[in-house]
Amino acid sequence: MTTVRASIAILAAIVFGVPAAMADAATYTWKGGVGSWNDSTMWATTDAGAAGVPGEGSSVVVGDADSFIELSESVTLDGLTVSSVGKHVFRTTGPSKNYTLKVNNNNAKLAGAGGGTLVFDNITVDGKITDLANLKQLAIVGSGQVVPANSGTTEILLVDGGCLYSGWENGKVFGKLILQGGPGRVYSQNGVYSFSFSSLETRPGSGVSSVLVNDGKVTIVDRNSVEMIGGTDTLDNPGSQIPVCPQFLLPGGNQSVMGVRYGHSLCTIDANGVIRKIPQETMLDSFENATALDNVCITNATALASDATVNAVLFSGASCDLGGHTVTVKSGQFREGSGGLFGKTVSNGWARLCRPNVLADGTNNTDVRMQVDFETEGVSDVLTPMLVHEDQGGGWAVKSKYAGFTGIFSTPMGKPYYLQSSFEAPKAVLELRNSNLSSQNSARKANFGGLAGDGEINFIWNGANKWNCNVWLGEMSDDDVALVTNGTVNCSVMVGNKGVFAPGLVGYDGGRRGSIRMPYMEHAFNVMMLRAFLMQEGGTFMTSINSDGTCGCLDASGTKVEGKYLSVSLAGALSVTTGGKVAFGAPYPIIKYHEGMRTGKFASVTQGFRVQYDVQQEDGSYAVVVSRKNVGTRISLR
Repeated sequence: MTTVRASIAILAAIVFGVPAAMADAATYTWKGGVGSWNDSTMWATTDAGAAGVPGEGSSVVVGDADSFIELSESVTLDGLTVSSVGKHVFRTTGPSKNYTLKVNNNNAKLAGAGGGTLVFDNITVDGKITDLANLKQLAIVGSGQVVPANSGTTEILLVDGGCLYSGWENGKVFGKLILQGGPGRVYSQNGVYSFSFSSLETRPGSGVSSVLVNDGKVTIVDRNSVEMIGGTDTLDNPGSQIPVCPQFLLPGGNQSVMGVRYGHSLCTIDANGVIRKIPQETMLDSFENATALDNVCITNATALASDATVNAVLFSGASCDLGGHTVTVKSGQFREGSGGLFGKTVSNGWARLCRPNVLADGTNNTDVRMQVDFETEGVSDVLTPMLVHEDQGGGWAVKSKYAGFTGIFSTPMGKPYYLQSSFEAPKAVLELRNSNLSSQNSARKANFGGLAGDGEINFIWNGANKWNCNVWLGEMSDDDVALVTNGTVNCSVMVGNKGVFAPGLVGYDGGRRGSIRMPYMEHAFNVMMLRAFLMQEGGTFMTSINSDGTCGCLDASGTKVEGKYLSVSLAGALSVTTGGKVAFGAPYPIIKYHEGMRTGKFASVTQGFRVQYDVQQEDGSYAVVVSRKNVGTRISLR
């Protein structure tokens, strides 16, 4: 029987043409598949004759069929039951969005025969999830946060910053802890509640695969699954050669993991598998006589007299002049220590990282703290995540360069990357994480190995008008240098030889989701600031078609001048990968634009896909789309 409140909701839907969120005790069952929470056709309800979508006062059931449920706002429920069979994803409209799924009285639970995966993609679950025993994997993505009940066999996958939260319970026990990008967070309420995981696994993702934990509150039962780099000293028999576990970070003073993501300590694992802080007093206090197995903490102003190789180094309350020399760091751990670096600098030299690193401490005012040129050692793939910058607040403008750096360096989440000067790093890929690529001045010339991630490219900084900026991806020939020098390609992003353009952040299934946005802009006096995206032969546009129908894309559909649009010229190679099963023949937009913007063509496409141009979208824009089809390994278009 339809209640009065349901009738009012139905009337609202009829009169105003919007979905009606039910406010009674109806139970809504998701029909399965990909769809929006606000699409009433995706729901079946026990409230006879009702139309609408679930909201406060109602309950939701998600059955065995795979489900990808997209929220466009926060939702409150009285109950949530999700099958532990199949894959069930609760997600937002994009990596830069985050919403809360509140379940009153902690009435959220898993049910069913088991073996499935539950994903919260930038969704915070306000309420404990119970009955996880039969679930194979719980994935928490981005700004997502979940409080689950114990389950000694359920894997916990933290992707690009996801947070596993203890609530007010001690002794949480789970299966494998999997880190994909990050840093992720395992948060112990007030730093007093413990977690235990059977083993550790790391996977490539956005940022560096790592996790922020509380000192002494996380145990990895299989110690052999944890990477340890250094000597044979131990916490029980201490010395300067205690091995470092580079995947782990500890928070600062108040042990909080909920807000800023930073860590002033080095971590190790003790004989019981517990992740612990390496005491600063065990470390050497200078580079003199330090070996590749030693941990060093600089607490007094230092000038380096020659190149040095160490296991790890902290800079704590003191400046360090590298003297034009190189510090090679075998564990990759090169960061600020507990004494901070406020008003201090590490400058005038090179830091060579042999392992991925989270530069998680000196990034507020990085331009006056870490003025080093980062390099990498032993890396050949430019898409290897090697350095992620985390931030304590404020803007981000760096003086560090990456000329000898191969791999990805990632921005602080949500912070813009400012081009400050001519920047030559032909093998360093800049990954935007919900952030902008901007310029602090006119005529900036940047040469990266590639661009990746989720964010917007523009050349407007702090309200000022900047123009004649260029971003070149890949190797630059003499002819390419001449193009830039002569101003032929000003105000453009160019993908040249060996350059990579890979939009989207790496999601739970390993594919990229999200976009790099490039709106056309003009100066008030008709001086163009961003006018073209140009792909040349030898460059690669990389995209992923995910099992839920999302993909990494270039969004060039925005405009600030009526009738004038950013130009898109496409040559080079198109590389397409799949994350699980995708629909045969379904269109997946990889470039969005306005009619008439495109010239050129892609030279090739990965086997199993076809490409179409000028496909009109519902919003009136156009797109280059790929779809699943059995075609040859090489295809020429138009």
